[in-house]
Amino acid sequence: MSSPAQPFGSPEDERPVVDSAFEKAPKGEFTVTLLSPKAFVQVMALIIATFAVLWLFERLRELLIVFVVSLFFSFALEPAVNYLSRRGMRRGVATGLTFLGVLVIAGVFVSAIVPAVVGQISQFIQSAPQLLQSVAAWAQKIPGASRYLSVDPATQSIQIQEGLREWLLGRAGDVVAAGTTAVSILFNLMMVFFFTFYLVADGPRFRKRICSLLPPDRQRVLLHVWEISIQRTGGFIYTKVLLGTISAIAHTLFFLIIGVPYPLAMGMWMGFVSQFIPVIGTYLAVAIPLVVAALKQPPLALWVLGFVIVFQQLENYFFSPKISQKTMDIHPAVALAAAVTGGYLFGASGALLGIPVAAIIQAIASSYLQRRELITSPLLLTEEDEAVEDTSVET
Repeated sequence: MSSPAQPFGSPEDERPVVDSAFEKAPKGEFTVTLLSPKAFVQVMALIIATFAVLWLFERLRELLIVFVVSLFFSFALEPAVNYLSRRGMRRGVATGLTFLGVLVIAGVFVSAIVPAVVGQISQFIQSAPQLLQSVAAWAQKIPGASRYLSVDPATQSIQIQEGLREWLLGRAGDVVAAGTTAVSILFNLMMVFFFTFYLVADGPRFRKRICSLLPPDRQRVLLHVWEISIQRTGGFIYTKVLLGTISAIAHTLFFLIIGVPYPLAMGMWMGFVSQFIPVIGTYLAVAIPLVVAALKQPPLALWVLGFVIVFQQLENYFFSPKISQKTMDIHPAVALAAAVTGGYLFGASGALLGIPVAAIIQAIASSYLQRRELITSPLLLTEEDEAVEDTSVET
């Protein structure tokens, strides 16, 4: 007698429950692996959360960059504020005094550079006919050039002025966009100022609030990383300011001796732009002094170029190693890669902050990673090691 029929969904008809995220068919049969409902919901929730975070990051990208820039500025300014606070000055007053010093230095730099740039642009426009006449006279000296090159200074000067006027009229429609961009930049600068002021003036209380959310061992790690960040970022700023000052003084004296117009402005531009703009800073800095010198006397431009090349070698092999080894020891290739990577990811702010970020990561890694004994290999020999070996062989 056959057994009574079991209702649908009874235990006899159910497949064994697999204790995993996947449903599997019996062995030997053609299987199709499927996610269990619980695992499917978890995966979908993870995907949605990932897209939500990416969307939020894209929306708040500019604000996050402003906060990160402010954080690094606070790292750079905090040593000076701590120095003044240890000598009895209230932290808010010390922060305000430090900001005032930075603003005065920036104001002196801008007030020295802007008149020079405006004056040189005006001089270039006024001297365009003479420059074209000089080019025409030089071109006529080339054998056979007169058949292919004919320059009428008066005609070319009129064409340049008309082209400049048309270009300015064509850009008139971009005034609104330029004004909007200027307001946005000003707003971001104000946000950076207030964020940085808060992070520096109220730094200890801010760190207390963060550490109160962490267990003691995590607090030690956080404070250690914070201290390293302050040391390395401050070292970066100190290095760049010191090298920029040396470069500015040297170039100012040289420009003054050979008679380059606006020697102080050109020297300050050459000194600080070459230091604080990564990768292309030196080339951008030398462009304006070269043009200024060439507008006065073309041979002066050759003197400027020669001095820049010589001073660059002195800076790379004498000044920079001696200063950087005490403030921010980072390999030049790593610094270049950090600046380029930061520029690709976050633009100009990322390029400027890439080097101190790399220095901080390097310092943190060296603090927590164990150093191993090196084996003997010719690939590991540096110039210092070879010099020591030569000295030991001679003795």
